[in-house]
Amino acid sequence: MTRKFQRSVNLLELLKKRSHFLFGARGTGKSTLIADCFAGEDFCLINLLDDRVYQRLLQDNTYLSQMIADKKLVVIDEVQRIPDILNEVHRLVSIDSKLHFLLTGSSARKLFKNQSNLLGGRARRAELFPLTIHEVGNDFDLNRVLQFGSLPMTFLSDEPLEELAAYCGEYLKEEIQRESEIRQLQSFSRFLKSAALCNGQQVNYAQFASDAGVSGPTAKEYFQILKDTLIAFEVEPAHSLKSRKQVATAKFYFFDCGVSYYLAGFSTLELESKEFGDQFEQLIALELRAYISYTRKLNLSLNYWRTKSGSEVDFILGETFAIEVKSSERLNSRHFKSISSLLKIEPKIRKAIVVSRDTITKLSPYGDVENYYYRDFIEVLWKGGFDKYF
Repeated sequence: MTRKFQRSVNLLELLKKRSHFLFGARGTGKSTLIADCFAGEDFCLINLLDDRVYQRLLQDNTYLSQMIADKKLVVIDEVQRIPDILNEVHRLVSIDSKLHFLLTGSSARKLFKNQSNLLGGRARRAELFPLTIHEVGNDFDLNRVLQFGSLPMTFLSDEPLEELAAYCGEYLKEEIQRESEIRQLQSFSRFLKSAALCNGQQVNYAQFASDAGVSGPTAKEYFQILKDTLIAFEVEPAHSLKSRKQVATAKFYFFDCGVSYYLAGFSTLELESKEFGDQFEQLIALELRAYISYTRKLNLSLNYWRTKSGSEVDFILGETFAIEVKSSERLNSRHFKSISSLLKIEPKIRKAIVVSRDTITKLSPYGDVENYYYRDFIEVLWKGGFDKYF
């Protein structure tokens, strides 16, 4: 399959206002996006993966001013390789308000670890994720994406499994090791599989460490590495809701369905299986996360609700919009039970829906909860049809 997708991030529009960091895991398409957005623009590209450029700026980051000459738009790719260069960037934007930088990176770990200069508010943050359902449109194949994910390289490949194997082997196990100074690669590889098996779940670190064969502190550090290198993220409990006896532990998700499925060691994906349901929930989480970032609704929180007795609603968007995800093609009353319970006890919730593969619109027998076929939900979401409920 060969085609280009219209990504939902407009870099030039962002840079009209001020400089930006653009973070995204390796393979999400940052270089392609830059090439597409900056075609025909007069800009300077500085790639820190080029060893000659890297060595020159590592020795003297003030050389940056000579490299950019009189350009007003500058892209520094993989900026985390030289965190100290941000001091020079800060100096340059301080003396020239018309100079804007796009600072891209596949990891924020070194920037935060070294307490790097993040430009004192002169640069905002943007993110790039794997392809979304919204971006893919009619080319979207649910079963394929749940199993192989939507990184551009795997989505467009005739051999997606081969691409995933290379990505997970070369990048996750080797580059993350170098980036994070992991000394025991074998231990980290075992951890990755155990973490993938926890995808979409709350993580009990003590139990996880025992199962993964690592110490508790090591397990926490490894999970932090996945978050810092943008390979994983957490969805926190909805602490703002007044419901009693809620759990206090975040849920953990990988950034791509294919990566988590491959690392878990699964080979097939059966319809109606638990694994299928978990992957489907992850897919909706990824779409919601991308929607918040790409539409710049940065104050819109993404949480979940679960009581200690086991009642759970998968996602709470902005405290007032509840979303339960079910992978079934045929919903019945039990699929509405948890979200209807939340609706009854939580006055903040203004809209409650179930997202599923059921194409027939229906209401919960317990209350005013509507089912949305997942493709219809995605279309309404991106068109702003739910914004009035946030």
